[in-house]
Amino acid sequence: MILDKFTKVSLVLMVVIVLAITILSYIGSEYEMKGSDEIVSEIITEQTDKEPISVVPTASNLIGEEITYTIVGIIAGFIVGYFWTDLFNNKDKRDKIKE
Repeated sequence: MILDKFTKVSLVLMVVIVLAITILSYIGSEYEMKGSDEIVSEIITEQTDKEPISVVPTASNLIGEEITYTIVGIIAGFIVGYFWTDLFNNKDKRDKIKE
């Protein structure tokens, strides 16, 4: 597969940006930056004197809420980017391009 210069630069930039976002979200999770779920859970625990339980184990329980949202956002960005023309272009423009 031969890639032109624009594609190579775009891929490198995409990888660098994704790595930067992932590393920065990991650093944020290391400094105990609490998400809204954890704050609400702490308030309820203080008021009811009961320990919170996790009914369904999720990825955010394993790797942290910030990193989970980063990964989900990246995947959603790839999906929206792939279907960009189908989602946001007029049908008339698509028909003219196909002809």
